[in-house]
Amino acid sequence: MAARKIFLLILVMAVMYGCSMYGTMYGNNGFVKGAGWSGGTTAGVSISQYTFSPSPLSFTASYGVTVTWTNNDNVTHNVTSDTSTWVAKTLSPGMTFSYTFPNVMATYSYHCTIHNMAGSVVAN
Repeated sequence: MAARKIFLLILVMAVMYGCSMYGTMYGNNGFVKGAGWSGGTTAGVSISQYTFSPSPLSFTASYGVTVTWTNNDNVTHNVTSDTSTWVAKTLSPGMTFSYTFPNVMATYSYHCTIHNMAGSVVAN
């Protein structure tokens, strides 16, 4: 019985050590540190002065990332996928739109149909 308790204790310690090393190597969000955008599982795009910024927005495709567009302009814009990945979202000043990208390496282009602005999200 004592041997079993020691084995379980060693197993738990090994798992805890492995998890802490994963966080050290990959960061708490699972992204390889320094590879593309690594701020967490969310990212933001500002719509300001008739531009999308940053564009392109890049991140590691290891995990889905939720991107939120915020209309910081004083006019209405929309965020329209070039490939129907998501439906067009019209944003009045101050409004946001979020989309969670799949775990697929791809470039997702989008535009504002009102003002002919363009942007892209790159999952690499």
